[in-house]
Amino acid sequence: MVEQWSDEWSEESELVFSTSFSDPVYLPHDQVTQVIPIIQEAIINARKHSSATRVQIKGWHENDLIKITIEDNGKGFTPEQLSTQEEGHFGLKIMRARAARFGGKLQIDSEPEGGTVITLSWLLGHDNLRRKDDLYRTILHP
Repeated sequence: MVEQWSDEWSEESELVFSTSFSDPVYLPHDQVTQVIPIIQEAIINARKHSSATRVQIKGWHENDLIKITIEDNGKGFTPEQLSTQEEGHFGLKIMRARAARFGGKLQIDSEPEGGTVITLSWLLGHDNLRRKDDLYRTILHP
C-alpha cells in the first residue's frame, strides 16, 4: 500500500521516494485509518515546506513494537521556528493526535539544513503482526 502510494506521488512531484520494510505487518482497520494519514502528512510537509528532493520511508518491527520513519533531505527546522509559525499550520499537531488515538508516539527530529526524520512507533500484539483476515490490512511490505 505505501509503496504503491509513494510511486504515485513520485510521478506527481519532484520528490524521489524510497521505501524499505522488514516484513509484512497487518494492522487493524482503526490503525490503518490513522497511520496512512500520518505518513501522507509527513510527505505533504516535505513537499510544501522543506524543499526536499528525497523522501525515505522505512518500516520494521521489533517483537511487538512497530516503527515507521519518514525521512526527508529538506531544509529542516528548529522547535522555535514551529512555535512562531503563522496560525493554520496544524499538520504536526494533527499527526501527534492521530498517533495518540491508537497509543502511538510521534518523534520529530530536525535541524536547519539537516532534513527531518519523523518516527511513528507503537505496540501491536504479536499475534496481530501476521494476522490475515477481513479486519486487518497490510500497509508494510518487504
